[in-house]
Amino acid sequence: MIDLRSDLCTVPTEEMWDAMRAAELGWATVGEDRSVNELCARAAELLGKDDAVWVPTCGMANLVALLTFCEPGDAVVLESSSHVLTSEAMGIVVARRTSAWQAWSSGVVFGLLQACLRLSVDVPARRLSVARAILPPFLSSLRLENLDLAFGTVDLLFERHPLDVSVTVVRRQGDFEVRVVK
Repeated sequence: MIDLRSDLCTVPTEEMWDAMRAAELGWATVGEDRSVNELCARAAELLGKDDAVWVPTCGMANLVALLTFCEPGDAVVLESSSHVLTSEAMGIVVARRTSAWQAWSSGVVFGLLQACLRLSVDVPARRLSVARAILPPFLSSLRLENLDLAFGTVDLLFERHPLDVSVTVVRRQGDFEVRVVK
């Protein structure tokens, strides 16, 4: 088995070493590495996106995500075994000047989300309701992805505004209603 989670999990095979030795050289950072360009094009195609970016480590990927979705001063809720806590020494949280909340139980995160977002599910009616969602002052937006319900799956985007929180259905799979009460 080849485990691609980390270079610490699987030692390259001879075929992998041969491919690396035979690869064309080029600077990926300036778009001159053909293999990286092909990888990014293929990833973008698979995901239906215009383009993709390759980063060599999961720490760099986490940094890109944090820089993309968090503003300085935002809070980040981290599960206790998350890579940011266990392997990155909170460096990306410090780099973005955010604060991190550590959730010692995975259930804590869902309880916090349900309390703030005021989600309720009515299975017989095939309905997800969001009633007057709130976001704490330190959280300007929240994207909840792949919320798996008994009757479908939904992605929701919550954004704080001066007087309320807007709720946008980003993606929905299944036949059900999403009711938002302001």
